[in-house]
Amino acid sequence: MMLPSFAGGASRMTSSGLREACQEIESLGFESIWAIDHFLPSPAYGQSWLDPLLTLSFVAASTVRVRIGTGVLVLPLRNPVLVAKEVATLQHLSDGRFILGVGAGWNPLEFEALQVPRTERGLRSDENIDVLRLLLSGAAVRYQGSRVRFPEIAIEPMLTAPPEIWVGGGSQPAVQGSTESRRQAPDSVIRRIASADGWISPSTSTPALIAADWARIQSTASAIGRDPASITFAHMNSLHLVDTADRDKALLDQERAFARYLGKQRAWEFAKQAYLVGSLDDVVSGIQERIRLGVRHFILGPITAQQPELNHQLRLLASRVLPALA
Repeated sequence: MMLPSFAGGASRMTSSGLREACQEIESLGFESIWAIDHFLPSPAYGQSWLDPLLTLSFVAASTVRVRIGTGVLVLPLRNPVLVAKEVATLQHLSDGRFILGVGAGWNPLEFEALQVPRTERGLRSDENIDVLRLLLSGAAVRYQGSRVRFPEIAIEPMLTAPPEIWVGGGSQPAVQGSTESRRQAPDSVIRRIASADGWISPSTSTPALIAADWARIQSTASAIGRDPASITFAHMNSLHLVDTADRDKALLDQERAFARYLGKQRAWEFAKQAYLVGSLDDVVSGIQERIRLGVRHFILGPITAQQPELNHQLRLLASRVLPALA
C-alpha cells in the first residue's frame, strides 16, 4: 500500500492516523507499505508529502511484518553517501524489510531549489545507484565518478543483506493540450530499469504504454545477460473506492476526490485513463488487466489521509477487491 503521507493543509497525515493506518494495513494482510517522495508541492498534485525515509522509520517502528519501501526516492537530488547511511540504518532497524525504490524525478522547482541541474538527472541517477550498491555491500570502497568522488570509506551498520533497488519510470500519456501522442521512456531509463532488482511502473502510465515498456525492458535485460524473470515487475496506482455497482455514481464521487488530490495541471479526463476508477468491478478489471501484462506486485494508494475514511478504503480493498482477484 502507498501511504497518503500528506504534509500540508487540513488533509495532512497525523502521527496517530499514520500509526492507525500502518496497523490496519498489517492486520488486513497487505504485503508492503510505501512512501512517496516530493520535496516541494507541485502543480501536478494538490498535496505535498512528508519526508519518505523519516516516515518509513515511523512505519518500521509501528509494524513487525510488512515490507517497507520508497515509491520512489528522487535520487539525483541527494548525496548518495548520506542516502547509503540512511538506507543502511533503516534496513537494519526494520530487520531487513526495506526496498529502495528510486527515480530520476521531474519537478523543475525541486532541482532548482536544491541546486542540481535537471539535465544531469539521468547521469546522477546511474552514478548514485552505482555508489549505493557499492557502499551497501559492506565493503570499504573508493569512488571517482563524474559527479561523486570520495576516498576509501565503509558504511555501517554492515548489513546481512542489502535492500533490493527498484527503479521507477516509464512512458507517459501526452500532456493535456500537447500534439504528442505519448512521451516514450528514453533508452537510458529502460537500461537503468533492466539493470535493477525491480521496476515500478508509474501510476500515470496507461496499460498499453506499460506493456510496451515491459517488452523493451525484457529485451534489454536479455541483451545485457540478465534473466528478465529476475526483475520484479511492480505497478503503482491511486484509487478512491466507492462501494457501489453503479459506475456513474462511483465516477462522480471519484471525480470530486481526485480533484482534491490532483493539481490544476492534470484534468479528470487524464486521471480516468490511468488511475483505477469506476465501480468495484471496474477496479478489479483494471487490476486484472495489469496482471495480464505481467505485474506481480501492486502498490495501491488511497488518496485520503483522513481517518476513519482511510481505514474504510483499506477494508474495502481487502474485503471487496482482493477476493475477486483470487
